[in-house]
Amino acid sequence: MTLMKKVITLIVLFIGVSTVSFAWEITPDGVDSIVLGKPIPSTVMEGEKAPYDKVAADYLPLKGFFFKNPPIIVARKGAKVSHMIIEDQNVMTKEGIGVGTTLKKLNRTYQNVVFHAVPPTFGDDEAVAVARDMPNVKFYFKDVKSARAGGKVVRIMIFKE
Repeated sequence: MTLMKKVITLIVLFIGVSTVSFAWEITPDGVDSIVLGKPIPSTVMEGEKAPYDKVAADYLPLKGFFFKNPPIIVARKGAKVSHMIIEDQNVMTKEGIGVGTTLKKLNRTYQNVVFHAVPPTFGDDEAVAVARDMPNVKFYFKDVKSARAGGKVVRIMIFKE
């Protein structure tokens, strides 16, 4: 086998066995063990965290914690999780969709993606995409024009409407 054939074989083998690597998984109901409508698990609460208190653009108060592990913001109503905010690229769906994903890839990965403009939630997030397969997960983009031109997800929020 020539050197060129060996190199090509190695490249094909590498590409064929490579997988998406991420630390925390987004599901339709939360991130790993953190689930909408349930208390934050004690194993997460015992970890490193900082208080979080912000108002979204629609005057929705979000109070909770910014956790280091997983790196997400969890807002609560009473003792139960109401919202999750993700801005870290290491938190993804099992298909590898997360912050930094393009609208094109989102549309290729999920069926029936609804994409439209929205008022800004925190700034630089004036377009949202929601996939039927991930009903509580909202993928925010800077704006409609940039998302259609290849712009990437800037923030993910998980909540029930």
